[in-house]
Amino acid sequence: MLSLPVVCRAERLYCDKNMKPCKARKAAYYRDVDTLAGGKLSVRTYRLKDTSLYSRGVYMSLFPDKADTLLLYDEAGKLKEQETYGANDLCNTSRYYPSGELKAVSTAFGAKGRRSYTSWYSNKQLRYKYQTVAVSGIQELDGEVLSYYPNGKLKRKERYVKGVMQGSGERYDTAGNPVAFYPFWESPCYDVPSYSPTCFKKFGEYVIGNIYSYVDKNTRGSVFKKQALVSFVIGPNGKVERARLLQSTGSHELDYAAVQVVIDAKGWTPGKIEGEPTSVSFVVPITINPSPHNHTTTNAFGAQDAYN
Repeated sequence: MLSLPVVCRAERLYCDKNMKPCKARKAAYYRDVDTLAGGKLSVRTYRLKDTSLYSRGVYMSLFPDKADTLLLYDEAGKLKEQETYGANDLCNTSRYYPSGELKAVSTAFGAKGRRSYTSWYSNKQLRYKYQTVAVSGIQELDGEVLSYYPNGKLKRKERYVKGVMQGSGERYDTAGNPVAFYPFWESPCYDVPSYSPTCFKKFGEYVIGNIYSYVDKNTRGSVFKKQALVSFVIGPNGKVERARLLQSTGSHELDYAAVQVVIDAKGWTPGKIEGEPTSVSFVVPITINPSPHNHTTTNAFGAQDAYN
């Protein structure tokens, strides 16, 4: 992944907790950046508090970040996640336990918009598996959902067609007896305590109402219709994490605005898997029009990945 020849070594860069450039005294991270043949960037990001490696990867651009491949590490230096990006989307993700054993895999496959998810316990026993398909831009459960206890006993079985559950679903205790059912998956939601069809619309309204505060007044009149594609994670605490640019508008200022308005969004309720708060990654298109009062945002809001 990082074997391309270095053609230029760059200065050290400092970033805040959202990977926004800042002065060293306000930084949470610092980055060492090398320019590779072909113009890509080899980036190593370190935690400032203890200089431990946070991530390393190949990027097309920084500030806002547009990655190609990325490795993430825990504070002990153990690899915890590997991401490989395709054309304007997060294609494949692998996550690991501190022991190095595989924890979960998310993969794009087949027709555009289909993804598979598989997770294992630390004892290598299958934990759950399911697939999703894009429906009006949103990833919905599709096919059979199976989850298991650490001893291998079946925990639940559900079946979906494009996000609609077929039948009532089944859930079992460790002895195999039926128990009260609740859905395997609950989506994150914005500005409301539980999922409703309006919660992503509310996020879109927030973006529309705030994005131009990140654009210089002298730039606004010269903006032509542009679209950015931004990926981000809603953590189990409901906070936005790891916002990155997947598709550029062609303007550094507009790219920055699209990423920063996502980073600054407050009021998320986290998603859940098996009733437990979980991290969920999203990809959202943000279309910026010349008028601050006439632009669209989230008509294809897509949950891409969920994991705990």
